[in-house]
Amino acid sequence: MYVTKVTIKVDNSHHLPSYHGKCANVHGHTWRIVVSLKYEKPNNFGITVDFANLKRDLKELIPDHRDWNDFVINPTAENIAKYLFDRIKKELELPITFIEVFESDDSSIIYYDSEGL
Repeated sequence: MYVTKVTIKVDNSHHLPSYHGKCANVHGHTWRIVVSLKYEKPNNFGITVDFANLKRDLKELIPDHRDWNDFVINPTAENIAKYLFDRIKKELELPITFIEVFESDDSSIIYYDSEGL
């Protein structure tokens, strides 16, 4: 088995209106999003996926310089991770195993479904 991982960075704002704390206010992060895919074997060219094409497709799908509240109800890192996982799996039909969303350099959440990890 092969695990292919790519990282996309986006700058997005969000707020948590029902949360009682500073995250209730609109604020932004540079989000780092790691997408992990699983392949049984490389293709005839000896690769699992073309990284350039994969990154292009992911960048078209993952909003940048936007407000997560426009896409995700209660956009916690957890809810953003599930939203992106489901969207990538459905729209790109990729063999996604997990997605990791970093809200900061040292804070992240991993989401996977029953087929992942």
